[in-house]
Amino acid sequence: MSEQPEESPAETLALNVQLEYMPPEAVALLADEALSPHQLLSGISAQIAGIAPSARICFSGDFVQSVQDRFDARDLSVEYGAVRGANFAVAKTMRSASGGVDIVVNAEMLFLPADIDQDEAHNHVILLLHLAAHEAVHALHHSRGEDSEATFNSMMITSPSDAYYATEAGTVIEEYRAELVAEQMHANPASTILSFQDDLASLAGSIDDARALSTTDVSRAARLHLAAATNYWKALSLVAARLRAAGTDIPRPILTSAGWQKYAAPLWERWQAALGELPIGLAAADAELLREVTREMMPILEQFFVMTGVARSWDADGGGYMYWR
Repeated sequence: MSEQPEESPAETLALNVQLEYMPPEAVALLADEALSPHQLLSGISAQIAGIAPSARICFSGDFVQSVQDRFDARDLSVEYGAVRGANFAVAKTMRSASGGVDIVVNAEMLFLPADIDQDEAHNHVILLLHLAAHEAVHALHHSRGEDSEATFNSMMITSPSDAYYATEAGTVIEEYRAELVAEQMHANPASTILSFQDDLASLAGSIDDARALSTTDVSRAARLHLAAATNYWKALSLVAARLRAAGTDIPRPILTSAGWQKYAAPLWERWQAALGELPIGLAAADAELLREVTREMMPILEQFFVMTGVARSWDADGGGYMYWR
């Protein structure tokens, strides 16, 4: 029996890239090798394939719908939205119904404005390569069983309280590890540490809005507060990764701000210490280390609710409750 010829990287790339919700005119532009949309698509795809060759890459004209389709295909009760505090998600790595890993990218990122100048275009390319590396690391961790879902399943958690904090801690760890690699490979030119002030302002506004709502609509207030917490923790994990990659400290304008002193300073030393135990680069992380760091992060996240004047509890059936002090 003759051996099957190996696929070339180009052939593998073609097999693993697909388009969704794209109008014919956009597909035509992406097919033209002389145009920047095609070149950006190829660059992103090559960056991902170099780190996570088995990942399937989807460029979507309706990013939110493509992500939602994948949640629905797995029968997961998730209503996806792209808003992340002061920012918006433009790419997401997720398990597919077939058991593989999909990286969904907002195709709008491939089409540059006609009036963009050379420096802006250069920074946009670096940003896309940064995002591609970040998502590829997520896919790599999925393939190696180092993702938060695999870690959670290995922890034998039984209480709803621990389930919540372990899930959120796992997300923080995933984002930190992916951003650490992305910053080393392509430092993000579009998001400086100083932009974290926007995240702090968004958090403060959401917390105030949730407290005001808590007297009339507790369910809505709880959703708002919980979403703000999740978005803030992700943002803080990215800050920690960028500082570690650059070997720098928190800039003084942030360090002395009221938002930092209220919502970050009480957590920061423990936050950095716990995440600092994780390996840098593409090195594999031991499963026990991932469980250990997850356990260390859980009480830090719990402390955040105390800091924001909210008490949390769960009943025997896993129902969660929030009380504003």
